[in-house]
Amino acid sequence: MIVFWIDMSLFDILLFVIFVLSSVLWLRSRRPARYPPGPTPLPIIGNMHNVAKKDFMQAIRDLRHKYGDIISLSLGSYWVVFVNGSENLRELFVKNANETSDRPPLFIFKLVKNKGVIASSGPNWKHQRTFALSKLRDFGFGKRSFESSILEEIENFLNLFESFKGKSFDLPVIIRTSLSNNVMSITVGRRFEYDDPKFRYFVNLLDEVNNTAALSGALNFIPILEKLPGDPFGAKRILEVANEFFDNFSEKN
Repeated sequence: MIVFWIDMSLFDILLFVIFVLSSVLWLRSRRPARYPPGPTPLPIIGNMHNVAKKDFMQAIRDLRHKYGDIISLSLGSYWVVFVNGSENLRELFVKNANETSDRPPLFIFKLVKNKGVIASSGPNWKHQRTFALSKLRDFGFGKRSFESSILEEIENFLNLFESFKGKSFDLPVIIRTSLSNNVMSITVGRRFEYDDPKFRYFVNLLDEVNNTAALSGALNFIPILEKLPGDPFGAKRILEVANEFFDNFSEKN
């Protein structure tokens, strides 16, 4: 009888734990009051299965067609609201700019300590933005000199197209290279030839940053993954590549 009572007690405890965990997961998966409509989330994974497709944007378009211009999804530990339509975006970012100007709690922003124009918010962002615009104007932003440097790059861009003479080429790589050249001409006062080894090295580093950033996207929605040892998602590698980029450029110039 004693053994039976102990077994039943353990079984009851197990049932209670399962009930509590199930209740917590169910409550966490419920859509908050007054949130926009969207597909029913599942426990733990939320709506990840609704967007876990090769074409993320097409998945959002499909959901927009079904639920309307404004939808909400449970992605990892966060509820995310997707806003579509020019009028809705104007209402959100122009008429309610004070409510929507802060940055989301992305992991990569934490790595850079929420500094810089892209990662900062509030008064710090305003200061960074003012400084950045001031320096851009020094480089000719909004002036004829700025326009001429862009036109020069466009001319080189078109000349490169003509040089292929009907042969196949990788358009995304060429576009990224041209855009990087525009940035270089503004920040360091010169452009590089497309086949310049040093410049190609820099562009490849930037490509690595983009690829690594895509891989580390899971950390933005499942913060507990930050506790994993090492750098399994390559997030810290982003900073290493960025530092390598600027260190090498400083040394070689």
